[in-house]
Amino acid sequence: MPCMNKPDFQAAIAALTAKFAASLPEKRQALESAFSLWIAERDQNALKDVIGVAHKLAGSGGSYGFDALGQAARDLETQVRSWPDLNPPDAAAALETERLFAVLLRQFPPA
Repeated sequence: MPCMNKPDFQAAIAALTAKFAASLPEKRQALESAFSLWIAERDQNALKDVIGVAHKLAGSGGSYGFDALGQAARDLETQVRSWPDLNPPDAAAALETERLFAVLLRQFPPA
């Protein structure tokens, strides 16, 4: 397999970054919908969806130059995964999770 030259590599990375950035509104909407359902009904499947999206953002955010977004997603994921059976152990944990979610939303670029 031929090796890419530097301009081709940079162009490929720029294209991937643009594709990732273009997917962020959809990811934000998925997070907001799932988190709202969890808040309203404490639906564990919705919380699993939040964890899944947060996990993907935590892994890919920094790779594409969205470091703060990736870290905020990681913080939210870590908080929720620390709960036994995906249930907040107390009201303080639930409030902290809501705060972390708000921090994550602020890290998305403006639409």
